[in-house]
Amino acid sequence: VVRIGVDDEHCEGFDIGFSVYLTTAAAGGSTSTSTGTAAARSGVSNVTIVREPERIATIGSNAKPALSFKVDNVPSTVLLKFDNAYSWITNKRVLYHVEVRPPIDEFVVARSRRAELAIDSVAMSLRQARDGVSKIRQVRQSVEQKARKTREITEASQKALDDNVVAFKNAVKAVKQVENSMNEKELETEENKRLVEQMDQEKQQIEAYIQKLRKELLVAESELEQKVEQIKIQHSNIETNIDESNAIEADIDDRLNAIEVAGGEIKEMQASVKVVEDESAEAARELEIITEEENKATAHMKFHDKLFQALQLRLLEKPQEV
Repeated sequence: VVRIGVDDEHCEGFDIGFSVYLTTAAAGGSTSTSTGTAAARSGVSNVTIVREPERIATIGSNAKPALSFKVDNVPSTVLLKFDNAYSWITNKRVLYHVEVRPPIDEFVVARSRRAELAIDSVAMSLRQARDGVSKIRQVRQSVEQKARKTREITEASQKALDDNVVAFKNAVKAVKQVENSMNEKELETEENKRLVEQMDQEKQQIEAYIQKLRKELLVAESELEQKVEQIKIQHSNIETNIDESNAIEADIDDRLNAIEVAGGEIKEMQASVKVVEDESAEAARELEIITEEENKATAHMKFHDKLFQALQLRLLEKPQEV
């Protein structure tokens, strides 16, 4: 069934030539108007004149088309012809409305009733599906934000861990340098001890020479005093070296304690990084599950949307938008 209406408001008070033709693909076939009059054949094969050419100002309106007819053979082509050739001065603007609908019979009415019964349920399912997709998208945004924060925490923890590892390596290097310095001091102390022992031996020899060489007492005493002074100096140097060695050992102990504390902190940070990485992996798994649920909900929504549109086409009255 084809329904046609022409709005007179857009003709601006003037008329215009109007005619309707129907072209069928197969030979034969008949077309009838709403008034029941038979359409005449034109000179062109398979073309039926539905409405003879005439000058009009309006035929019904967009809301209520006035011209309707039934097409018995398909496929067919409906030709609307507007002719303003007789007007040399005035241009015309025409608003027309055409509806093509299947004929209304018992099957169409029954199908429309079934669609009316099902469309509310489908519309509700469609709204629920849309709400579900919206909620899933909100959860997905929350999980993505949590994953971003987790990645930032992981990166910051990894950077702090790298900095502490570098500091630990530098501390170990400094301790090694101090140990080398302490070894050098110990070698120097050992050398001084050997010198002291050697000087003690020389002192004993000098004392033996004193008993034996009384005549060389003055010279021997002078040499002895010199040796004694040297021994004192060496003793002083030994004590100084011992004090320095003790200070170095104390410094090494402090550095070793600091290294142990730093090692404990590094282990704790590594454990924290492991926990953050586990949380990141869990967030990624949650995001994959949510994405899968979102895809399922989207597919479910599209299915109900298509079903809703199909039911709308079956309705006699156009339903409200969902």
